[in-house]
Amino acid sequence: MVRNIGFCLACISVVGLSLAAQPANAFEMGWAGFGIRFGYKKINLKAAKVPYAGDKLKEAFDNVNEKVDEYNQTNGTSQPHYLMKDLNLNTGMLQIIPSFHLGGDGYFTKLELPIGLSSEFKTIGFGCYPINYGWTIDEFNLFPYLSVGFALSYAYSKKFEPTSGSTVNVNAKGGLIETRAAVGIKYFGVDNWPISIEIGYSPYALGLVFDNNQKLRIDSTNVLDALPDNPGSIARGGAGWLLSALVGVDWL
Repeated sequence: MVRNIGFCLACISVVGLSLAAQPANAFEMGWAGFGIRFGYKKINLKAAKVPYAGDKLKEAFDNVNEKVDEYNQTNGTSQPHYLMKDLNLNTGMLQIIPSFHLGGDGYFTKLELPIGLSSEFKTIGFGCYPINYGWTIDEFNLFPYLSVGFALSYAYSKKFEPTSGSTVNVNAKGGLIETRAAVGIKYFGVDNWPISIEIGYSPYALGLVFDNNQKLRIDSTNVLDALPDNPGSIARGGAGWLLSALVGVDWL
């Protein structure tokens, strides 16, 4: 009996000392976990900014527009110039991002499966963030962090909405490559179940979607007849930046 009481007192002492070693409001965070985030991403890619290819495209558009001017002078018409900006990939997308977190306080690794949805585009990809650092602020149950990595996505489009004119049905496929840096914060209102907010920026990204089904009419004797009504119905893409804002929940 005395031995059992002594054993119980020893256990209580160990538990008490372990609790006393932590701040009163310290939160628990695991070493590995999963999460899901939702948000919005702005894509701003310009064809003219693609290294080397952008200059070649501009030269091609200038040559075609010279033919447009000659055609208008000869026939007394007013056919508009072909605009290089119609090749730009400029859209907003809703984001759904399942994620995997490996590592607790300090350095950690993060993997993602980003899904993007918009009226014109769908994307699905893989994100890898090998450089991450976060630190706990026990007094406020917060875990701010920084992330640096990259993402690769498959992209496809079923329609093209030009700035002027009617919507064109397309079957364009391609991809998106982006470097990305992010700053975020997790709030542990409940142990192991933080709510997160994250802002991400991709200072350099490349993307292209191309419709193989839309062929140039190369058998035409008139260069203008060989071209589509809008070049954006064949291809869109370029180089530029992406910006995203996300909120989510983790089990960590």
